[in-house]
Amino acid sequence: MSKSMDTKALTTNPSPEEKLSQLGTDVDPVMVKARAIKRLEGAKEGESFSADDTDLIRAMTLNEFDNGVLLAACTGQTSRTFAIDLMRKIQREYLCEKSSEKATAEMAAASYVRALDVQRVFNNFLSKDSFGDLSIKVISVLGKELDRANRHYLTAIQTLRSLKQPPMQLNIKATTAVVGQNQIVQANNETK
Repeated sequence: MSKSMDTKALTTNPSPEEKLSQLGTDVDPVMVKARAIKRLEGAKEGESFSADDTDLIRAMTLNEFDNGVLLAACTGQTSRTFAIDLMRKIQREYLCEKSSEKATAEMAAASYVRALDVQRVFNNFLSKDSFGDLSIKVISVLGKELDRANRHYLTAIQTLRSLKQPPMQLNIKATTAVVGQNQIVQANNETK
């Protein structure tokens, strides 16, 4: 590119369409990153940030699968550190590289922690000396929630396993093929 073209590009005003293409919402990841970087650049060394600093919190969520800020927000106070650690360990165990794999690992961790939390509450109810009608209903609901959390955890782990398995390829060129112990795929050949 020539020097005159460089100068022209810097001195011309952007067209209305170019201006519109640069607009975004306040939650657009590009805009959030830019504001967070600007905020961090203006910070003094050792300065702490408020939990109410929405741009920094939003920017942190963009790295959710590394820092687990949203996972921590949806788990109990005592389980947060464990949940983030479990998410990272599951990601390492299943070699999660794609966002869908990392999200599934996070769902597995969230479900596991939810199962632990429900089990704790369930045990507290079971340790009571007597049960009223309300206690029995709460125990019933907790039992169902515990089953649901366990199913979600197992489904997420099974999904990760299936995502990491190499795809199975079969090429069958036969009139009759034994696929399983009691299964037969049979082609009907019509003779004319």
